[in-house]
Amino acid sequence: AEAAVAAAREVEEALRRELAAAREAAAAASASESALREELASARRRAAAAAAAAGAAHEAELEDARGAIRVAAAREAELRQRLEVAARSTPSPVSAETGQAMTAANEKAAAAEAAAVELRRRAGCGAVLLKGGHAAYFAAQGEGAAGGGRSPPPAMDVLVDGEAPPVWLSCARVGATEAAGGGCHGTGCVLSTAIAAMLAHGHPLVDSVVLAKAYVTQGMASAAAVGAGPAPVAHTGWPSSPSSMPVLSRSAAAAAAPPRFARCD
Repeated sequence: AEAAVAAAREVEEALRRELAAAREAAAAASASESALREELASARRRAAAAAAAAGAAHEAELEDARGAIRVAAAREAELRQRLEVAARSTPSPVSAETGQAMTAANEKAAAAEAAAVELRRRAGCGAVLLKGGHAAYFAAQGEGAAGGGRSPPPAMDVLVDGEAPPVWLSCARVGATEAAGGGCHGTGCVLSTAIAAMLAHGHPLVDSVVLAKAYVTQGMASAAAVGAGPAPVAHTGWPSSPSSMPVLSRSAAAAAAPPRFARCD
């Protein structure tokens, strides 16, 4: 009987040790579960903060884009308003293609006429004089001019005025003289101002454009540098040089090869 009691006590002691070990394991598991829950909560908080920051940055970018669109729209509206009240517009092919995507006008003379018509239609102004002094097609027309004995291509502009047929103006190109510092600047501004002045004197539009172009051509030929860089256009008074007068044509092809007139003196 005593041996049986001793064995029972040993079994009871072993069970108590196992119970204690189980309780310790349960406590450790509970602590691990709490730590995992805290890590999960922390991760969720970080994710929420990152999402909020990303959303704020995205919203700021969207607002910047909206602001840029509003500024561009306001500038376009202002430009259209100015052109609607303008009687005349004198863009170059570069500025025309910037405002109206008319790249062809800078590559082929014949396309310039259609570009001027389209620009007048879109802008809603009375007339358009599309200047060609810097157009790329001059380089193509003048290839080999220096070495082949041919004259440089003429400076060509095209005038579109309402339903009247387009008018091409061409005159001899003025070279960049050393006295002018290698070129002239301000020709477009002087041309548009001269046209406005001629119109104010009561001259018809075509006559005003002819006289203004002659005025600019004559001023370029007499330009002299007053500092570093290209010279400003010289203001020589009423155009008096016959060589400065442009020849009028109805087509780009005719303007590219203007007739040569005999001298009158």
